[in-house]
Amino acid sequence: MINTLLTAIGIGTIWFWIITLVASIIFIASIENDHYKTPTAVLALLGLIYWKDITATGYGWQTIAIAVAVYAVIGVVWSAFRWFKYVRSKADYYRKSYGNMLEDSKLRELKRLVDVADNKSKIVGWVAWWPWSMFWNILGDFFTFVYDQVKGIYQKITDNAIGKFDVAPEKETRNYRD
Repeated sequence: MINTLLTAIGIGTIWFWIITLVASIIFIASIENDHYKTPTAVLALLGLIYWKDITATGYGWQTIAIAVAVYAVIGVVWSAFRWFKYVRSKADYYRKSYGNMLEDSKLRELKRLVDVADNKSKIVGWVAWWPWSMFWNILGDFFTFVYDQVKGIYQKITDNAIGKFDVAPEKETRNYRD
């Protein structure tokens, strides 16, 4: 029975791809919300399920060590890019909200928000889970680009619908306490 189950979820089967899709959704949702225990547990479970297939590849420890090192280097580069985008978005938000001159309290608040030590789990998560982080980031950037291209159309539709109303003068209200 276990052999039948393992064969049914073997690499390349429909169940393998369904499991991969569900795991990827779990990974992306967890990464975007800075929760890394769930994807780690899911990955450990998948490692147990597919351990036989993984060890059957015949790769030596040197090849695996090189693959892990390359994975980590790509993750570090990706996390540096994501950190740059994160810090820039926070700085842009404060610039838009408060202008170029920040009060001391707002500057301290911004510095605390983008403090590297306080964002360790986020940065390590981007290093460890970079393929899913990259996929979601690229997909999000694509849809943001599409939105930016068509938002004028939506605004014209809104303006057209609202523009058909006549504006009534506001009624005067008396304050009877005076």
